[in-house]
Amino acid sequence: MITRLLLKNFRQYRGTHEVVFQPGLNLIQGSNDAGKSTLFHAICFALFNYTPVLGAATQPLITQGELFTEVIVEFTALATGELYRLTRRREGGRRGSTQFSLEKRVGDHWETVVSTAKGSKEIDLRRELLGILKFDKRAFLNAVYSQQKEFVRLVRGGVEVKKEIDALLGMTIASNAALCFKELSKEVDEKIAKEESLRKLLDEQVKTRNTYIDSIRRQAQEIMEVRSKLAEAGLKLASVKKVHDEILTVKRSIDGLKAAITQMEKAFLRLQQAKEGLEGFIEEYGSKESLLTLLKSEQDRFHATEEELKRVEGEISRLRSALDGFRKSLGYVEQTLKERLDVSSKTTCPKCGQPVDPLIVRAEVEKLEKQWKDLKNELDKGLEEERKLEAKRRSLVEAKQAISERLSSLRRDVENIEKLEGEVKRYQVEFEALKAGLEDRVKEVEEVRAKASFKLMNYKPQIASPLLKAPPRDVDLLESAYKRIEEEVIREKGVWEERLNSSRRSLESKLNEQRSNIKLLKDLLGRIKETQAELAKIGRYKVAKEGFMRIQLAYRELEEALKSQLLNLLAIKTYFWYTRLVGEAKYVGLRINPESYELEVQPLGFPEPQPVKSFSGGGIETVFALAMRFALAEILGLRDFLLFDEPTDAADTKNRDAIVNVMHEASQFFNQILLITHHGVGVEVAAHVINVSYDSARKSSLIEVEA
Repeated sequence: MITRLLLKNFRQYRGTHEVVFQPGLNLIQGSNDAGKSTLFHAICFALFNYTPVLGAATQPLITQGELFTEVIVEFTALATGELYRLTRRREGGRRGSTQFSLEKRVGDHWETVVSTAKGSKEIDLRRELLGILKFDKRAFLNAVYSQQKEFVRLVRGGVEVKKEIDALLGMTIASNAALCFKELSKEVDEKIAKEESLRKLLDEQVKTRNTYIDSIRRQAQEIMEVRSKLAEAGLKLASVKKVHDEILTVKRSIDGLKAAITQMEKAFLRLQQAKEGLEGFIEEYGSKESLLTLLKSEQDRFHATEEELKRVEGEISRLRSALDGFRKSLGYVEQTLKERLDVSSKTTCPKCGQPVDPLIVRAEVEKLEKQWKDLKNELDKGLEEERKLEAKRRSLVEAKQAISERLSSLRRDVENIEKLEGEVKRYQVEFEALKAGLEDRVKEVEEVRAKASFKLMNYKPQIASPLLKAPPRDVDLLESAYKRIEEEVIREKGVWEERLNSSRRSLESKLNEQRSNIKLLKDLLGRIKETQAELAKIGRYKVAKEGFMRIQLAYRELEEALKSQLLNLLAIKTYFWYTRLVGEAKYVGLRINPESYELEVQPLGFPEPQPVKSFSGGGIETVFALAMRFALAEILGLRDFLLFDEPTDAADTKNRDAIVNVMHEASQFFNQILLITHHGVGVEVAAHVINVSYDSARKSSLIEVEA
């Protein structure tokens, strides 16, 4: 039941306008173009974002000159009695979109159910409304809401009416199911049509499979032949490699002998060089003993020179100490003499102020001068002696340096002689050892040749014989014979390696070719299996098609049965409401044409029903249309509220009064009926009267509730 309607700037309702509805019959009356139908349009807009006049266009719903429109509908759920509030708002501008919010009253506050602010879509709102109100947009426009001048549309039938009634009464379920199975049958037919091409494909695949199998068998035989050649080449190559290994063993022994000879020759050369170097050193001194005697003599001379140098350096030190004493005394005498000379020309002493006796001073000066001369002579003698001693010291230092250098040279010669003597001994030992080792190498060559002789002679005796018979000490001859047989072995080894590699390449190529054919065969077998599976499916499709045909037939029969029963029920209910709506029933029966869905009625005295549109007196077509609306609402269980927009327009006075009275009675059954009508019609039986007018000064429709 709708309890409250609030409009803001909706079409001709400028500003905010509120309508409160009551249970039972609610009359909405007013002059033409006052805005009565707009109230129903507002409800339709709030519920479905749609209006009968403008369809899905919502921008024109905004009152001219305003920035937005908003409609709020409050309603209760018939099943639970819970109160809901639905708000829909449209901002101005061509690119604007509507926003909605569905809320549920919980205690003293509203809780959001769905809202565009929370990301909900229109489909979410439609789903919630269907659960609460038990109808969708189609049921609302065809059963709940009867639009002005649209009453007769349902009773006149036609393709669109048939589609709407079938959908409302659920008759499309069977037809839709039958259609689905028909489409399935078409798909099955398409698959069955592939059977012939699949069988041809299977024949071709089987032929190709046999070709692959023959090819793989042939390739297996070729692979066996190549593997046989490969094994033969491998054995030959292994035999040649063994011969080569024996030759390499002989070569290593020859190389060892050659290396031993080279080492012995180098050791002998080092021994000779060491002996020659030793003889060169000894030749200069006559013998090592002479060198040692000369070294001892030079050492003694060095020590004597060193002792004499120490003595001279001691005398120089003592002399320099004495000379320092003479210099100090001479300085003192010079200073005293200078002072006495200064006093001799004065009458009094400048230091003590005593009178000066020239004679005494003169005597003192002479004495000091004599003393100074004596000291000067002694100093000169000492300096001369110092020069002589210094010259001797330098001579001794030079002699010591020369002797030291001579000693160093002699010591180096002694060390070199001793070193060369050690080298001669070491090289002699090394030479003797290498000489003994050479014999071992010769024996090794003989042993290795003897061990390899059997394989080498079995290989190629004419080439192996020179190597086996060459003298074991003749390295050049051994190497020459070895190189000849090695060249032959390497050549033959290369030949067999190339044959082996060629066989391997051929084997790999044939194996790859065989693997490719095996892979192709596996893929083909998979495709054959798929083709066979498809053919098996087609067999099942044939069986399924027969089942689909039977199901289609059953659904068609069900559809016809449903149509017959539901149309009969609708006709019965329509006639029931017709008898309630008119004061006196002038029609004894009616039916709904099963083909066109047109309502046909049978007047008194007529043998058969006729289309209701052929009877125009008293607004009878409108009465039957209204009866059908009630019948549809009852069948669909829509007992919450109904909206009728001027259904009495074409009815005569008698029928109009009867219609209003029946609507009053029906409001007890349907809970709430909102009825738009002319002034004064039905006021006596209405539970609530709402007057609508238009104020030109305010440029807005106005709502007033009668007390």
